Amino acid sequence: MDTIRYLKTEIELVANELKKGKVIAFPTDTVYGLGVVYDDEAALQRLKTAKGRPETKPIPTMAASSAQIEEVAIVDERSKKLIDAFMPGAFTLILPKQPSAPAYISNGMDTIAVRIPDDPFVLELLKQVGKPMLVTSANLSDQPAATTGIEALGQLDGRIDGIVMGASGASAASTILDVTKTEWQILRCGAVSEEQIEAVIGEKRKMRIALACDHGALEYKEILKKELPQEGYEVVDFGTYSHESCDYPDYIAKAAQAVAKGECDRGIVLCGTGIGASIAANKIKGIRCALCSESFSARLTREHNDSNILAMGQRVIGEEVMRDIVKTWLTTPFSQGERHKKRIAKLARLEQAD
Repeated sequence: MDTIRYLKTEIELVANELKKGKVIAFPTDTVYGLGVVYDDEAALQRLKTAKGRPETKPIPTMAASSAQIEEVAIVDERSKKLIDAFMPGAFTLILPKQPSAPAYISNGMDTIAVRIPDDPFVLELLKQVGKPMLVTSANLSDQPAATTGIEALGQLDGRIDGIVMGASGASAASTILDVTKTEWQILRCGAVSEEQIEAVIGEKRKMRIALACDHGALEYKEILKKELPQEGYEVVDFGTYSHESCDYPDYIAKAAQAVAKGECDRGIVLCGTGIGASIAANKIKGIRCALCSESFSARLTREHNDSNILAMGQRVIGEEVMRDIVKTWLTTPFSQGERHKKRIAKLARLEQAD
């Protein structure tokens, strides 16, 4: 297959090709996108084949307006406030799918991911297509996201019908927020912060903390399990539950996987020194676990690394020091500094390396 190169000035031609069922890549306000019209199942299958996308992962929906969102999703008052506040922008909402929308656009799930891009070219493209589009990142699955047409072609040339040449607006993806349950949940951190979301909808959400330890740190885990709910946190305990000798990877991995999947917001893992726990947690893709023995490091790893799991050693630090580290780590926000975002993105790319 020859992948046709288009210029942004050829937007009408690109829109017509999309309406014919073609799979086309184009720059967006975040990373390079790869899209098809939402109501063409054959085109969607060709997109998945070109990208190597697992069938278990639905493709997000991109819309030109809130009216287009309502074609595929159910929008309540809370969702409307969020759409009005953060769209167009690097913000994705998980909403209940409209029963009338085709089941294949969400892989049969009853929820759907939607967003309005903050990019004049993409908005005009959506308007000319006249309907929502299913758009994912323009790269092979499990490979780094592309931010330029050249990078996208490096992975997809000959696999897709066409590409609009250019550069994307940012190297980072959007914030993903699930509002399909009573308690909303951030599935991926991005440009829109938790504090901004809380301010718009007037709801402060309990942070969900995954706890795990081995037999050498059971006492500290039990202390946190009792005290964190008193401070307004929700706790999920992944064990261990006794002093019987056990293998720390069995329990630490479960907590880390819960954080990586977005089932928990952050995690705290413990063992005798904290070393084994931190190594085990960092084996899970998407985890940035920091081993801390004092609060200074706990503060900096949140500000600079946006660490999502804290590791500590019961045999290394005292109870009060442990409490101080935990309080500092849980209450310190990520700085959102561009240099730190760049370095975290490089960490994520290391996970993709052979």
